[in-house]
Amino acid sequence: MAVQITIINKTTDDSRECLAALELKNNLKNTIPQNVNGQIYIGYSLTMCGQLVRDLDLMVIGRLDNYVLSNYYTNLPTMPKKNLIVKDFCYAIELKEQSSDFVKISNTHVYVEYKNQLKDATEQSEKQRYALMNYLSSICNCNLFITNLVWLKSLSKEELDGKKNRLPIGALPNTF
Repeated sequence: MAVQITIINKTTDDSRECLAALELKNNLKNTIPQNVNGQIYIGYSLTMCGQLVRDLDLMVIGRLDNYVLSNYYTNLPTMPKKNLIVKDFCYAIELKEQSSDFVKISNTHVYVEYKNQLKDATEQSEKQRYALMNYLSSICNCNLFITNLVWLKSLSKEELDGKKNRLPIGALPNTF
């Protein structure tokens, strides 16, 4: 059975969120090995009613069987690499499309220029994480661990690496 990847929105459009969801689906389909089984659901342009932060660009939730990342990289050079077993996961992803000149990284935070001001995309993403956690808890009475990420759609891996310091950050380059 391989991994089934489903976009849960009823309709598609040409919004940046929909295009990112389709791109993510293709990336996952092309990178997850065929021997892995499971299901992944992707939602875009979600509204979380009753939360302080209501809008979420992308949500990815899934369960995988038989997926091991060998010699998984750790952010600390002193720690040995080890296998990482991936089973259940949930991501809240904030999309940012500013070019490299308009992205700054300080410590563990990503800042993007928006209307001539630097905005903390990491803080925005963190608020979305807790809003999604509270929303899912209220509708299905479950407590999920949710990882928040900022997807910098205009930055290559090399550009992102050039901006990062040694601290781990929750940011993705245009391709991963």
